[in-house]
Amino acid sequence: MEKFIEENLEKDIKSFEKNDDLYKRYLMYCQFYKLEPLTKRKFTNQLKNLNMGVKHHRMKNYVIEYGRWGVKLLPCKY
Repeated sequence: MEKFIEENLEKDIKSFEKNDDLYKRYLMYCQFYKLEPLTKRKFTNQLKNLNMGVKHHRMKNYVIEYGRWGVKLLPCKY
């Protein structure tokens, strides 16, 4: 999990990333490295335990988006 974070995320207090986008990137990472992925729930708990952003939700176009503030996805390598 630490290697995924190192390669794909950076802390940025102005950024918000949706949980779905973070998890999709994680699945691509696991597929690329032929790893068994965590469930989405375990993945989000690992982000919390590793202090990657703050769990939050926001309204956008009358839709609730669940995600994390303070995390920014880096450009995709996969």
